[in-house]
Amino acid sequence: MKNLVIFTVLYAKVFYRKLTAGRRTLPQFYILGAPKCGTTALYELLRQHPNFVSSFLEIKELSYLQEVPNFNPFPFIIHKVFGRYSGINSYRKFFPLKSKMASIRKRTGASAVSGDCTPVYMYCPIAAKRVKALTPEARLIIMIRNPVDRSYSEYSMFREKKVEQRTFEQAIEDELQQVPLSHFIRETYIRRSIYEPYIKMYYDLFDKKQIMVIRSEDFFSNTEKVVEEVLEFIGLPQDTFSVNYSTTPRNEGSGGVPMNEETKTFLKNYFQPHNKELFNLLGADLNWDH
Repeated sequence: MKNLVIFTVLYAKVFYRKLTAGRRTLPQFYILGAPKCGTTALYELLRQHPNFVSSFLEIKELSYLQEVPNFNPFPFIIHKVFGRYSGINSYRKFFPLKSKMASIRKRTGASAVSGDCTPVYMYCPIAAKRVKALTPEARLIIMIRNPVDRSYSEYSMFREKKVEQRTFEQAIEDELQQVPLSHFIRETYIRRSIYEPYIKMYYDLFDKKQIMVIRSEDFFSNTEKVVEEVLEFIGLPQDTFSVNYSTTPRNEGSGGVPMNEETKTFLKNYFQPHNKELFNLLGADLNWDH
């Protein structure tokens, strides 16, 4: 009975948002990826800003614009309530009313923003085209980490959650041999750590000035400086805002058993030519191969 009441209230709220979708804003920025690179921590720090307005139910990863084979982040009941993407208003329903954003601007004298932090958008051409079509002026944030560390961190997280049963070495072998599995995440630890083609996909669609690429190691070692740069990038004022950095979420999958040294050496050599292509694209050496 309790679940029925919750579902009914949720459905009513979604219905109201559908009715008022035309009066709602769209995100001013996106955190596109990559997973296990600090995206959750950055989003949670930005949410502390009084001029930041969360999406419906404070959902961090809306995962609404993507269409990725073998990957459905939501149970059927979520799609039953929210529906699937069918155009601009189907997406608008997740975001604040324009009147609320205007009220914040009037009260504070500074812009109000909302955002969508869905790392899988980075890997989905359909999502990239939808982001461009819906919000061509949006700011895009991409966080990337040493691919060896990112791959193992994600593997470790799924291992801790008991959704990954293989050894890391077996997972690598399966991926390199293109062994088909049943889930996008566990098929692409390595492929999703080769960042160049995905960043280029967004570079081809957007002006580079709209895209901020953050080296995760810099974010982890100097969080305050990076957050200040992000605030400036997305247009949020800093003079009256104090961030509580002690609330930064822990990076799941960062602990546990260290990676086998032979595996680490293999991956370092494997990623080296891909890193070189990335550095050429960005015009900067990210010092992952030294």
